[in-house]
Amino acid sequence: MKTNMTVKTLLLVAFLASVFSSCEVSSLESPEEIRAMLPPTLEEFEQFFHSNTEKKWSCQSFTLAGLEGLQGCRLDDTMTILSDGTYTYDGGTNLCGAEDSQRIKTGNWKILSNGANIIFDEGSPAAYTVSVLLLESQKIVLRGTYFGFEINGTYQVN
Repeated sequence: MKTNMTVKTLLLVAFLASVFSSCEVSSLESPEEIRAMLPPTLEEFEQFFHSNTEKKWSCQSFTLAGLEGLQGCRLDDTMTILSDGTYTYDGGTNLCGAEDSQRIKTGNWKILSNGANIIFDEGSPAAYTVSVLLLESQKIVLRGTYFGFEINGTYQVN
């Protein structure tokens, strides 16, 4: 169970869930500032997130606070978000280690709080919620925690 949760955590933040490539995004503090970086309606959020069918996101950067060397194995990861509420995660050829030994993973997702958060694998032991800090048609920035460490991920459309 712990291994599955670890994989899902890294998976989701790697996606969906990468390092902030913009000082503006990484320095956001208030929920109002974060909300201003998101599409104004749930319909627009969904359009940006999955294009009403599916959208493939590629990892651009990834950090897990306090750990060095993790980012490189995430940079070939992709996640395809489907409009039916499911996803497929491809860990690429450069897997990160024992807890990340499965290349293809699948699950479900759900938008919470008008787009401020996304929960992956709701109802499972590996359920994980990320905060959406930025969502544009070609870029998403996510933040979560993993055993108390902050995780940041930036993804761009292939």
